[in-house]
Amino acid sequence: MQDLLAELLAVEATPKITLQVPASSDAKQRALTLRHLLELLARRLVKRNLPIVDIENAIERAGELAEDPGLMMARSGTAGVYLAGDYAKAVMWPARLAERGIVDTEFYLADAVALLDPAHCFLLTLCRGGAALFRADATSIQPIELLGVPADLAEATQHFDLERQLQFHQAQTGGSGAGGVVYHGHGIGEGRDVEELRNYLRAIDRAVRNAVTAEPAALALVGSDDLPAEYMGVTQLDVVADQVVRKNPVSIGSEELQDIAADVLSELRVREVDGIRGRIMDLLGTGKASQDLTEVTAGATLGKVEALLINSAGPESGEEQDVNRAAVETLRHGGTVHPDHAMPSDIEVAALYRY
Repeated sequence: MQDLLAELLAVEATPKITLQVPASSDAKQRALTLRHLLELLARRLVKRNLPIVDIENAIERAGELAEDPGLMMARSGTAGVYLAGDYAKAVMWPARLAERGIVDTEFYLADAVALLDPAHCFLLTLCRGGAALFRADATSIQPIELLGVPADLAEATQHFDLERQLQFHQAQTGGSGAGGVVYHGHGIGEGRDVEELRNYLRAIDRAVRNAVTAEPAALALVGSDDLPAEYMGVTQLDVVADQVVRKNPVSIGSEELQDIAADVLSELRVREVDGIRGRIMDLLGTGKASQDLTEVTAGATLGKVEALLINSAGPESGEEQDVNRAAVETLRHGGTVHPDHAMPSDIEVAALYRY
């Protein structure tokens, strides 16, 4: 999604049209919603005194993109359509966004900032039958190859097989001088079993560290029995997410893995937003932070905003485009934008300035 963000921010043509059509299992209802939004777009384009032929072409093109079969058949998420001059793009956002038909100098991205978040985490699934690593962000989860990892615990401990065999040694018996056979080592004790398990997990940890070195992030564990606890005891990774899902990975599908990753990312975002909010509150009145929408929008346009919090409940009527401009300009100048679920209803934005 970061490539899409860069692409949308780079479009210079105006006016920019944004259409958001939530998916629906009711095809008739979706068609009615789309027709309503296209009519809204037409009225807003007319107010800009555009040539009627340009308005008709824009509405026709927006409708064609929104009626793409891949978007129409989706039962979840939101179809997003973006038009400006010769530029046209349709995407399926993997979340339900508000219905919108916006005409402005910027594409409307304020609803999608959480989906554009570049933050990611890793999920490591552990069982005695093997391990798997996944990289997850706000919109996807992808497997990552672990190199040099034993296929399972049995393979990792096969070099102990000879030690596990019945062992014996010759011993001298008292008095007669005859040799005797003394047997020992029938199997191995519990301590050895645990150490073999830890050696297996150490091998996994080495592979995980090699895999995540290029882009380190929080690591969440999924595993049954004592495997997650044992792994946390041997890992050399600096950050391991507190959340541990105690389930057998064999019984977990891709959707549940995505949900687990979403919970981890949500927890990380809450911590980050709490930290930003605290810094903003400490700096209000110093000129280094603001909760005034007009001030924040002007500062964002100048590239002053380091981090922007926007009210997750959505802007007040009539201010949605101002909030969006603040968000877009912050993103355009390399700042970060975060929905804030704890923001009071009478505050639209809060900004932390770079200087």
